[in-house]
Amino acid sequence: MSIEESINALKTRIDRSGRLLEDIKIVGVSKKQPIEKVLEAKKYGITHFGENYGSELLEKFSQIETNDIEIHFIGNIQRREIKNLATYVTWWHSVTRINEIEEILNRSPNANILIQLNLLDDGRRGLRREDLKAVMRELTGSLVQIRGFMSIGENGNLERTRSIFRETKSLVAEYGLSEVSIGMTQDLDVALDEGSTIVRVGEGIFGQRT
Repeated sequence: MSIEESINALKTRIDRSGRLLEDIKIVGVSKKQPIEKVLEAKKYGITHFGENYGSELLEKFSQIETNDIEIHFIGNIQRREIKNLATYVTWWHSVTRINEIEEILNRSPNANILIQLNLLDDGRRGLRREDLKAVMRELTGSLVQIRGFMSIGENGNLERTRSIFRETKSLVAEYGLSEVSIGMTQDLDVALDEGSTIVRVGEGIFGQRT
């Protein structure tokens, strides 16, 4: 399937879910994809792109004009990389620490920040429920604008994934935020059902990485 066909199929899935395309940011996860594929996806309407690795992001997006796209950093944040990445990144999905927020906003005051949750309570990156309360309490009354939360489902378990996504949406509402970053290629339909406003789609746009 071509990139154009994949994007059309993705938009059809969103339409069939009953959601409006304009209410959802489709982030084309371009990790390990050549810049030519990024430009092709852009040609067919994808304007948000996600990268996991700082060095790859810098190498890739320094080659093209980025004023008409938005770049999302969705990998593990290294504080030493923030200075250089802030030139390109407008959305930070994997924030878990106050000092990361401070460094990002020091470099990019208008950055969109999403706190990553770990509602599975496993060893993956992300704030657990009790840690989230402490971080949000510390941010109360500050000028920091957290846009929402990001979470990842449980691979191969759509029932558990639905529960995680539902709780993520509930926490976004509880804290009066707006963005729910849930859903990837394999669990997209569940994410749309549970109120995702940002979906992160790699193979569903670009095909399998080679």
